[in-house]
Amino acid sequence: MYQLISENLTNLGGPMGTEYTTYSNEGHFRKASNARAKAEKEYGRPIEWKAVKNGWRSPDLGHVMYHIKEVKFKD
Repeated sequence: MYQLISENLTNLGGPMGTEYTTYSNEGHFRKASNARAKAEKEYGRPIEWKAVKNGWRSPDLGHVMYHIKEVKFKD
């Protein structure tokens, strides 16, 4: 299973110490391709994904960055 998270970057670029990002859980998907499709639909165009430990991430897209993490179950 894969979790899609969007990171809101609109509060970056201010004075030092006042910058922050927020995260939103966009859902869980059985296939990574479905999570990527959801992010690209929300963003409005194709995204060039980068493989990272336990998943993928988008580049900085200006106002948002997407993260897809593999979720493993213990039972």
